[in-house]
Amino acid sequence: MKKVLVAVIMGLLCFSMLSMLAPHAVADLPGDLNLDGKVNILDMMLAANAFGSSEGEPAWNPLADMDGDGQITILDLILIGRSFGLTSP
Repeated sequence: MKKVLVAVIMGLLCFSMLSMLAPHAVADLPGDLNLDGKVNILDMMLAANAFGSSEGEPAWNPLADMDGDGQITILDLILIGRSFGLTSP
């Protein structure tokens, strides 16, 4: 359990640092929210953290807004889930 928690925290920290360096970064791989080249549980955790938020709110994550409607909804999580396990070439 501790390893999972550490991995999630590291993913969140990496995403935060990437957001500061490249606030308008776009994932080459849909659903790759932490921009590490793969869609995995860390990306789902980032999406879950943003779930229910809208553009302009503190929890907002533009990469999690898969359908571009300005809100993070269950549809966005489903779309990320469809890419789960994929990696960048």
